[in-house]
Amino acid sequence: MLRRLIDWFSNLFIKTDAVLTAKTEFIAEASRDHRWSDFKNKLVAGKKCAICGSTENLTGHHKKPFFQYPELELDPANIEILCENPSRNCHFVFGHLMNWRTYNDDLDNTIAYFQLLRNRARIRLKRHDTK
Repeated sequence: MLRRLIDWFSNLFIKTDAVLTAKTEFIAEASRDHRWSDFKNKLVAGKKCAICGSTENLTGHHKKPFFQYPELELDPANIEILCENPSRNCHFVFGHLMNWRTYNDDLDNTIAYFQLLRNRARIRLKRHDTK
């Protein structure tokens, strides 16, 4: 069910190009902080993708891009956990709106929307199980 919703949402974005707000920037060659890899690994340990709930192939996505806001690169409040699964890749689809040169300026609302859908699906399943 969730997979179909993600596909539907992705297709809707491709067709309308107005569903999500994208900020397009030419990404300058910015170098990562040497602590980024360890920081990211600790941050994603035991977590789930904020969009689909997957626990595999997780990465940290910067809400505000680190090349524009280098001071926020290691700020946990600026990072959302998203998956890079081959079948979904929420990081690419929702974090970068299917273009590595963009970022989702409204990622918090996108996540809230999908969490609402997941919760509704759980409630429906619970109702079905009790009948």
